Amino acid sequence: LRAQCNVVEPADVKKVATTLKRAVKVVGTPTYQEMKWIN
Repeated sequence: LRAQCNVVEPADVKKVATTLKRAVKVVGTPTYQEMKWIN
């Protein structure tokens, strides 16, 4: 998941946050955590 935009809609932020939370629950691996910090 890579988002590159200058203008971010609050709704989009919520969507992305929800998706990330879900992904963390599903994946929850050190590799994923690394990826998250790099992006």
